[in-house]
Amino acid sequence: MSAASPVRPAPVRTILVATDFSPTASAALQWALELARAHRARIVLVHALAPPIPPAASPDFVTLPPDFQDQYRDLALRRLATDVEAARAKGVEVSSDLDIGPASPLVIELATKHGADVIVIG
Repeated sequence: MSAASPVRPAPVRTILVATDFSPTASAALQWALELARAHRARIVLVHALAPPIPPAASPDFVTLPPDFQDQYRDLALRRLATDVEAARAKGVEVSSDLDIGPASPLVIELATKHGADVIVIG
């Protein structure tokens, strides 16, 4: 009778954390930080920015400023940078990525792009 060798799980090296900047997403990031420390993994913090809002065709709609989408993107980039710095202060290697599109398919695309072993979503 031969002894079966134990199957080793694949190492966790990259953890993708999707954030919408909500309290639930912050809790997910904290959990991911613990996981990253336990596995000596890095975190990629990602945010899916909603596609640009088309101008309203009706005069009854509120008109957005011409630079609204740029302001929206800049705010998201600042929020990501703040979260990245806070996570790095806890001793974990962290980077970020922001892209435009619907969240679900974009998270999968970014996980593939960054070679994520685990996806954490709040």
